[in-house]
Amino acid sequence: MEGETTMHEQNEKKGVSRRTFLKVAGALGALGALGGLGIRIGHTLGQTMQAPSFYPENKRLYASSRISQEPEASIDLDTGDVRLNPKYLIRSSVCLGCFSNCGNRVKIDRATGRIVKVYGNPYHPNAAENPLPYETPFIQSYWAQSRYQDMGFKHRATVCPRGNSAFEQTYDPKRILIPLKRNGPRGSGRWKPIDYETLLNEVVEGGKLFQDIGENHTIEGFRSLHDHKTPIDPQHPEIGPKSYQVVLFGGRFDGRDTFFKRFAQGFGTPNAYGHRGFCGSSRRVAYQAFTDEWKDAPHMKPDYEEADFVLFMGSSPGQAGNPYQPILRYTAEGASERHLRFVVVDPVLQNISGSQYRWIPIRPGTDGALVMGMMRWIFENNRFNARYLEATRLDVAEERGFASYTNATYLIIDEPTHPSYRKLLRGRDIGLSGEAEELPVVLTTDGSLKTIDQAPVGTLFFEGNVSLPDGNTIRVMTALTKLRQNAYKRDLKTYSTISNVPEKTIIELADTFTSRGTRVGVEHHGGIMHPNGFYTSYAMIILNALVGSVNMRGGMTKSAGGYKTYAEGPRYDLNTIPDQPKVKGLRVGRDKFPYENTPEYKEKVKAGQNPYPASRMYYPFAVGLGQEVLMSAKEKSPYPVKILLIHQANPLYTVPGLYQKDILDMLQKPDELPLIISIDVVMGETSAYADYIIPDTVFYESWGLPSVWNGMLTKVSAVRYPVVTPLTPKLADGRHINMETFLIDLAKRVGVAGFGAKGMKDVNGRVLPIDKQEDFYLRAVANIAFDQKPVPDASSEEMDLIDLEGALGKAKNSVTAEEWKKIAYVLIRGGRFESRDQAYIGDRLKYRWERVLNIYNEQVATGRHPLTGEYFEGTADYIPPAWPDGTPLDKAYPADEWPFTIISYKSRYRSVSTLANIPRLQNIKTENAIQINAQDAARLGIRDGDTIKVITAAGEATGIALTRQGLMPGTLAVAFGYGHWEYGSKPYSIGSDTIKGDSKRGAGFALNPLVPRDPHGWLVNDPVGGSIARNDTRAKVVKI
Repeated sequence: MEGETTMHEQNEKKGVSRRTFLKVAGALGALGALGGLGIRIGHTLGQTMQAPSFYPENKRLYASSRISQEPEASIDLDTGDVRLNPKYLIRSSVCLGCFSNCGNRVKIDRATGRIVKVYGNPYHPNAAENPLPYETPFIQSYWAQSRYQDMGFKHRATVCPRGNSAFEQTYDPKRILIPLKRNGPRGSGRWKPIDYETLLNEVVEGGKLFQDIGENHTIEGFRSLHDHKTPIDPQHPEIGPKSYQVVLFGGRFDGRDTFFKRFAQGFGTPNAYGHRGFCGSSRRVAYQAFTDEWKDAPHMKPDYEEADFVLFMGSSPGQAGNPYQPILRYTAEGASERHLRFVVVDPVLQNISGSQYRWIPIRPGTDGALVMGMMRWIFENNRFNARYLEATRLDVAEERGFASYTNATYLIIDEPTHPSYRKLLRGRDIGLSGEAEELPVVLTTDGSLKTIDQAPVGTLFFEGNVSLPDGNTIRVMTALTKLRQNAYKRDLKTYSTISNVPEKTIIELADTFTSRGTRVGVEHHGGIMHPNGFYTSYAMIILNALVGSVNMRGGMTKSAGGYKTYAEGPRYDLNTIPDQPKVKGLRVGRDKFPYENTPEYKEKVKAGQNPYPASRMYYPFAVGLGQEVLMSAKEKSPYPVKILLIHQANPLYTVPGLYQKDILDMLQKPDELPLIISIDVVMGETSAYADYIIPDTVFYESWGLPSVWNGMLTKVSAVRYPVVTPLTPKLADGRHINMETFLIDLAKRVGVAGFGAKGMKDVNGRVLPIDKQEDFYLRAVANIAFDQKPVPDASSEEMDLIDLEGALGKAKNSVTAEEWKKIAYVLIRGGRFESRDQAYIGDRLKYRWERVLNIYNEQVATGRHPLTGEYFEGTADYIPPAWPDGTPLDKAYPADEWPFTIISYKSRYRSVSTLANIPRLQNIKTENAIQINAQDAARLGIRDGDTIKVITAAGEATGIALTRQGLMPGTLAVAFGYGHWEYGSKPYSIGSDTIKGDSKRGAGFALNPLVPRDPHGWLVNDPVGGSIARNDTRAKVVKI
């Protein structure tokens, strides 16, 4: 579905009959158009059926469920006896149809070893609304899919259409299953097979690796670059050693990323990147500022199960947001069975309706204006929670009935000549020493200055001079005063004009949000993919602080996390790498590095020059800006990249503005970026430019211990293991080629720490090897199994039910016999899950953020923009979307020339860059459309189905028009994940064989190649949060 247009309406437009549609929908199994998304609309049998001797009352239901395949079990409705079908095997796993990491169960044909069906895991809280008790025997878990004692109602587990179909990529006829070496220029599509051992030797030792095709340049291999002592630039050794010139790029939040990053850590390079910078970096950094936690990246989500009101901004239940299924399920249940109301603020009307729901369209990139307008009204009408905000410490807040506290009353030094300008006033500033020296200071109700240990409450609003004990005065203001100042920069009318949201609506939102006590929350994502994303996100987060909802039942929740896995656990320490090299320097993306620490800045200051502007953007707070890797490689700044190692990442497709001529020219010149190695399963847009491709296992053939997304109120540790035999080549020692095998073998040849004989240690300090992937993952599962109270031993009967010996029997020598039985218990259930009844302690969450919540963050406030030299704002504010140099996009692209803003959103039938190779999903939706507001379309003479051309400053492309009322005027919208120009859509050769292209994989419209850069040729990123401007492309439309 897209927006208001239903699936049936779209199929009618395409000439698809209702009968044909029902056949396609039936192919998705137990998931109906609504039931599969977790909305409680009625009962379906799922895949477990009753035995023929216990016919259901409705025989047609029984007959219809037999259309596709035999059930894997039958159940006696009187006794509960489970009779397994010997033709099938059931194993638990974790889905990777998107990044929600929902638990599922895989139905495997014993005769062929192939997956034939996927459905929800009833133990896993992502998949089941009411999960089975963890100690439930596995054989009894079949009840959760049946009518026995209504267990199918109570414990029903689901998967979405993506989860039901994603297993098909295992058997993709265009899947890469052998090692490849390019046999022509990069990007030419000419490849040849290469022996695995030969490939390893070539990339380790380097040399003239492509001399046979006329390329005589010498390539440095991993061995040469495994150098932690020789500086890249002897004139500037602080940049880093040669090992930094090896860059890793992984794109998947799949539970394997820890292993991938381990290689970088052991090799001695900080350059291990993922998708954060072009996904949700600004939200992550905003939560880091809110919590003042800069090492980890905590974030929060509403307690959907108990909330009375949820504000979705740039996110929508059932369309976007992780974890996908629980958000939709709890929102739908709360709206239908309780008193939850929710509002979706988004330029696009998504597929949801109901009396408890409201859609508010907004101009792209102006969400921050809406929120700051809400704040202005809240301040003007005293609708903030003063009793909560006055508390200076957690103990005081708890006495007042709250579960968190803020720095709202903490004083900020507002004296430009003071050495601590823009920082918090602390005990040392008022003459105190010892333990009080670092404590923040507040102004008490009697007008005195006290540290927070001496003042349980503080004054909320103050701005002016205060007298210090030494007789001097200093200008200060409270954090809440600073926030109010920013909210008062514009009046409601101006905020309304900016956002295109009526003043009345802004007031209604603010009134509703502050009328529900602490049972409210804000969920956001897409609205922060703009150059102002950090401040937009910070504003949304602070809304929760204004009402005191953090850590409260029905309010904002931090993740309960999972059981100990990689960190030092009860059995093993997988985070510590023996003999890990200790190196310091600058990351290739210039992220997490202040410009003021660079050689450029220091040299300018030494020469007496104004150090601003910097010659390039630096990002002091954001980390993981993968979008900058290829840009830095092109510019050889801050240093040249010698080896790029990619794992199932596709930045040329996923990064807005990257796929342009300068990057393609660089990739086609091996002397610019000498060696590109891709570990992948398909010929993606980026893998097509690799020098070597190592075939990887898909997720049902792989290990993975993914952490669950925030929103789970109790501990969740999901486990994925190879539930089917990998199709990649099997080596002589029994291992299959994949990412882990390649990195282990590469590390052992080069001498990379953390692999081989001295791979890791157990908790007693005993050194253990990492020679195969199970040495790493099985020991991590042992930590899960033994954390806190160890799980029971799995019985031999349960192990036989899933044929665990057949799947992993040869690998169990990686752990002890004692550990193996408990590991098996976890694997059988698909992970370890804390009981849902542990979520709350009274009206508060069990797992809480206990440190101060920062309405004002002094670290951000004392940082400077590398181009302008201006200080960053330390609290929420509305800043118009702009180029890195501060030029507003509205000025750069005047509306009379560029009347539209084109944005993308998540499709239900794609997952970022993947799933274009899934036939079931292709059959449901072959291509996306360019959606245009109906009034805009009428003005331009555009009708549904017309071919239209979208023109931007970066290029042009055509697509099919879809007119809609449910779209903000002046906005074009496209579902992301379509319009591939590789990914199997075009042919390529392996030796004398041609792999034919499939045009279906290239159908539709891709936005990212049309996203322009700034006048410097730089990507347009949020200068604080680092998110790339995905949804700010100005455009014009022409009917073809």
